[in-house]
Amino acid sequence: MRKGARGAEGGSFKEGLNFDYTGYMSEVDELAGMTQDAVALPLRRGGGTRAPTSAFRGVSCVPDRRRWQANFRHNGRDTRLGQFVTEEGAARAFDCIMVWFKLHEVQRKGGTALNFYYAEYGARWRRWGA
Repeated sequence: MRKGARGAEGGSFKEGLNFDYTGYMSEVDELAGMTQDAVALPLRRGGGTRAPTSAFRGVSCVPDRRRWQANFRHNGRDTRLGQFVTEEGAARAFDCIMVWFKLHEVQRKGGTALNFYYAEYGARWRRWGA
């Protein structure tokens, strides 16, 4: 059984790698100056394989479907507005429901802040009963 960087028998760390050692050459110097915890912690957390986060309110990524999901919380209940191909589409759906809250003067614990400037929506909102 191997133990540590050199193994129980004191062999080279090159033995027993999954891939050819030359593929690791660019990482050797960086790894040599790191502690085991510094290397392992990002790997345990997913190290770059996490779903991307959105810059928009009420938008999250659904990585296995390659979609963006719009949702909001009101009165302790989560409501999904749907999944969208683009992040902006999901953000606009979130804005749509926030405008509805504003138009009907419904108070939300999280407020009714929008992702986009209200004037961008123009006559479309007036048509919906504003």
